Amino acid sequence: GDCLADLVVVSTDTSATATTDRPKLEVWTSVKVAGLPPAADDPSTPSGSTSFSLKTEALRDLPRGAGQVAFQDVDRDGSVDLVVPVCYPAATCAEENSIHIYYNQQMGMCGSRFGSSSSCRSQSDLCVADTSFSFSKDASTTNVDAADGGHVVVPTSAFLDDLGVVFNTPDTALASNENGDHVPPLTVRLGDADMDGFPDLLVSVRRIND
Repeated sequence: GDCLADLVVVSTDTSATATTDRPKLEVWTSVKVAGLPPAADDPSTPSGSTSFSLKTEALRDLPRGAGQVAFQDVDRDGSVDLVVPVCYPAATCAEENSIHIYYNQQMGMCGSRFGSSSSCRSQSDLCVADTSFSFSKDASTTNVDAADGGHVVVPTSAFLDDLGVVFNTPDTALASNENGDHVPPLTVRLGDADMDGFPDLLVSVRRIND
């Protein structure tokens, strides 16, 4: 990373020329634009600004039924990864009921503060961008290590013993419950709940027969 906040957007192409109805993941990276010194007659003129540039190499078609994108350094390599819950169709999750992890593939940090190598970034270069970073589009074998593939699909059966339990998700992202209240889209929360140094998941589930 370059210590600048980037934008991650999930969009849908509704044009007549759209080739798929799947949601699309867009990554817009921050670009620092150098400017002139503030104008003498306008003190509010910025000396520089930040714009955003679409990272075309990071464009990805997400699975149908994808929920909100969550952010977490899942493999603890110093780079932020993307975690996406998927339930399709929304009523039953019969075709897919899983979590997709898109690992941020870029040059990692050296293990030692004094380390320096062409295969890792010195810790003094923490805020130096790796412009060749990417999120793999091809799903690798379930539950493999991040080093073996940048996109891992974990079915809920891997961590839920009851196969009748699926993600709790509305029929649409703008659905309302019986009281007319807005129901948020499918979401996972991440954090180190048991303080063991590894990220944990908090998900809302339901039993499909209830």
